Amino acid sequence: QNFAPFIDGVPPNTAEYRQALRYYADKAEFPIMPSYTADQADQAADAACEACSHGSNNFSNINATLQARLYSNALRHYPSQYITPEMYRKLIEWLSWNEYVGGDNRFPDNNEFFFDWNPANRTLGRSGIHHDVLGSYNWMLFQDVAGVQPRIDDVLELSPIDMGYDHFMSNNLSYHGSNLTVVWQKPGGPVFYPAAPAGYSVYVDGTRVFTVDDLAHVTWTSTTGAVSVLDGTGAHVLFSASRPLQKATDVSLSANARVTESFQKAGVNLTGAPGSARNLAAGRPATASFTTTSPAAQATSPANAVDGSTTSGLPVTSGSYVGTNPIWGDQGTPNSQDWLQVDLGAPTRLNDVKLYFYSNKAFGAGGSTYREPATYTVQTLNGSTWVDVPGQVRAPATAAPNFNEVTVAPLVAQQLRVLMTRRSGFAVGLKEIQVFDLE
Repeated sequence: QNFAPFIDGVPPNTAEYRQALRYYADKAEFPIMPSYTADQADQAADAACEACSHGSNNFSNINATLQARLYSNALRHYPSQYITPEMYRKLIEWLSWNEYVGGDNRFPDNNEFFFDWNPANRTLGRSGIHHDVLGSYNWMLFQDVAGVQPRIDDVLELSPIDMGYDHFMSNNLSYHGSNLTVVWQKPGGPVFYPAAPAGYSVYVDGTRVFTVDDLAHVTWTSTTGAVSVLDGTGAHVLFSASRPLQKATDVSLSANARVTESFQKAGVNLTGAPGSARNLAAGRPATASFTTTSPAAQATSPANAVDGSTTSGLPVTSGSYVGTNPIWGDQGTPNSQDWLQVDLGAPTRLNDVKLYFYSNKAFGAGGSTYREPATYTVQTLNGSTWVDVPGQVRAPATAAPNFNEVTVAPLVAQQLRVLMTRRSGFAVGLKEIQVFDLE
């Protein structure tokens, strides 16, 4: 954590600042493996201190990912003798050992942390979190070994860190809606991939678009096929060709059901249906039958339910700073039912209402105060009377934490409200209400 400024490029690239990285050159301070949470020299001093309260000395793959981020940025922007490509290679290979127990890559088993390392008999304990993949392990391979640098435009940029491998291939990478393959086989060495030429090559949707004769920082412009070498490697362009590549902003994710569902649960609609991109309730005036306003740390607002965000969280206070929960809530209400109302500004056609209810768990001294309502209904104003919208189809059928959807036959209304019945012992909270015309 202390070296995070180097990860984010804050210090100047001068000898005065680079010398701070010297601790990583000393395995007695920061060994590559195990990746301890604590600096080991400080840990040893703590252990030798009889009056100190000793903490654990676990080590974790999460620490290795922070170390990898430091290695990645230091090698590119803070070059020194303290952090070398060989160190990064060893870190990646240790993580590979960890991900694929016994060399079996059929079932990744990344454990979050380890404990009780015994250097004498070389044993350790692994956490009980099994059969998952560390996401950062992926970007180390894609961005730093293969070199693919994420960009928004239709220019492909690669900046591999030469870790001494004479060959590698990253295949079937989904990039800007295309299938990307990056191949390296060192010229003059063994042929590992007979279908690819010697050198550093990229294929887009199965078609080779360029080859250079060395690992180098390069860009490829998809519209012209032009390749530019941006570093001092002296790499030569052996082949280049144009090939369509979309901008990231032009790639639709709506065909991926799992991605679409994940975005929807986060409050973003990717369905692409006509009119679906426009949330009719966004920024409109909102009122409620009761709103928690005191104490200040617990305060909420109806405006939070139409601000376009499903963000929520426990309140935070630190000295004079108060960070409230960005929801509408009725904690402290005397009512068994409360409503939240939205004025759409003018008679508006709609047929879909999406509700994001807040439900919090106990956390420390807080939480366990809000739950989704026991029941709820969507209403419109009929003259001076609020009436349930007929034919409401709820998904799920009963209120659930976070995402709920109510579909109705198309109707025209200016005033819309949600009437909610509290669960016994809990308040009702609404992170967001969204209203759409999906036809």
